[in-house]
Amino acid sequence: MATALMPVDPAVSQQRTNRLLTISASLLPEEVVNHRRTRRVRALVILFVIVVALACGAWVVHEKRLEQEASAELDAVNIEVVDLQRAKNKYANVVKIQNEGAELKRELETVMGNDLNWAALVLLLRTVGPENLTVEGISGKIPEVSGPETSTSGTLPSTSKAGAIGTLTVTGTAKDKKTIAQYVDNIAEETTVGNPYVTSASAGDADEEGASGDAEPWEFSIDVEITKASLCGEFGKACKKVGGK
Repeated sequence: MATALMPVDPAVSQQRTNRLLTISASLLPEEVVNHRRTRRVRALVILFVIVVALACGAWVVHEKRLEQEASAELDAVNIEVVDLQRAKNKYANVVKIQNEGAELKRELETVMGNDLNWAALVLLLRTVGPENLTVEGISGKIPEVSGPETSTSGTLPSTSKAGAIGTLTVTGTAKDKKTIAQYVDNIAEETTVGNPYVTSASAGDADEEGASGDAEPWEFSIDVEITKASLCGEFGKACKKVGGK
C-alpha cells in the first residue's frame, strides 16, 4: 500500500488548510490490480477474436454467395448450349447445304479463277481504232499448254509484260495504210491485248472505183495476243464494265 501527500492548494484559506488535509491513497492490494488488468486485457483479446471471426464468417458467406451465382450462371450457359445443339440438329440439312455451297464456290474459284471476258475484248478491238476503220470479224484461240505463256507461230516474239494466253485475229477495212498503222499503235497501248502483228493488208481493186473517184478501202488482217491482264470473271478478279459507243 502506498501513501501520497497532496500539495496544499494556495487558493484555500489558512483555516481550512489547518483543518483538512488532501490525502489520496491506493489501498487495493497489488494482486487485485493485476487481476483486474489481466481480465481487461483478456476481454479485449476475446472481443478482437470475435470481430475477426465475424469478419471471416462474413467473407465466407460472401464467397459462397458468389460461388452459387457463378454456378447458376454456368447452369444457364449449359442449358443454352444444349438448346443451341438441338437447334443445330434441327437445321442440320440447312447447314449441310451451306457447307456444300461454300465448297462448290471454292472449287469454282479454282476452276474459273482465270475466266476470260470475251465481250470486253471484242468491244475494245471494235472501238479502239480510228474513225475510218471498220472491224468486220474477230476470231480467237486459246491453246491448251502447260507453260506459263503461249507462243504463236508466224508472229513476232511477245512484247507484253503480262504474258500471252492466246491469240485473236482481227479482220476489217480501213481507208489507207496509215489508218491501219494507227490502229496497230492503239492496240499496242492496251494492257488486255498486245503484240499486234499485221499478217496481210491489200488495197481495193482500182477497177472498182466508185462514181466519186474514191478508191476502195484497204482490207487487213491483224493477229493480236490476249494477255493475262484480260482474265477476270465472277469467281476471279472482277471484270471492268463494258459499254459501246
